[in-house]
Amino acid sequence: MQLTFSEFLATIPELTHDQARTAARDYAPLPYLHRIEGPVRKTQVETGFIINGTEERLKAMLDDPTASETQKMLAAKILKAMSKLYQVEFYINLADPEVAQMFSLAHTLNVLNNDEATRITEAAMYIPAKPWPNTTLYEVRYSRGDMPTKELIPDGRFVTVTTNADCEKHNASIYGFNPRTQQWQSIQAFRNVEKAGTYDAEIPSFAFGWQLRVDDAYGVM
Repeated sequence: MQLTFSEFLATIPELTHDQARTAARDYAPLPYLHRIEGPVRKTQVETGFIINGTEERLKAMLDDPTASETQKMLAAKILKAMSKLYQVEFYINLADPEVAQMFSLAHTLNVLNNDEATRITEAAMYIPAKPWPNTTLYEVRYSRGDMPTKELIPDGRFVTVTTNADCEKHNASIYGFNPRTQQWQSIQAFRNVEKAGTYDAEIPSFAFGWQLRVDDAYGVM
């Protein structure tokens, strides 16, 4: 099962925020077996069967007096699957424990040879993309609950902040202290903070008069 970003960070508590950002960007989930479906994956299987003469060999196995009943049963099931291979709704799911066990047994008993087994495995193999290649320090600090903040002074309906250096592009959340709930809550954000300069945001009317602060993940506010 794919880890969430927070779950991934929880596996590397010993890393600094900068190191965790690099680790998140580089993280690649392990390949996994799933369905052989769609013309590309099914053609991989069919090509292997053609090259290896699989259909002819399995049909001969059904009549081979030296073949065991288990081998004949497996050969019959594989031939049935081959006959349905290009039906749109048909797929072979190697993530299914029963199917995986049968596939493994067919290989072990030489109903499928090494090349056939390899091609089937490759056709069922999925290689996930890196889930967080553009992770920012802001995202790491936010997820870890370790976000420095800076107090803001509103100017009428607006609030401004001036950054003193460039940083990774992010939306810096603005928080207001709700006097009714006695809690800080997100009310707005400075959008697309990246280049050193001044940014502004409009304060929602419900937050007029509240204490304000902003996330300062990069120490540039």
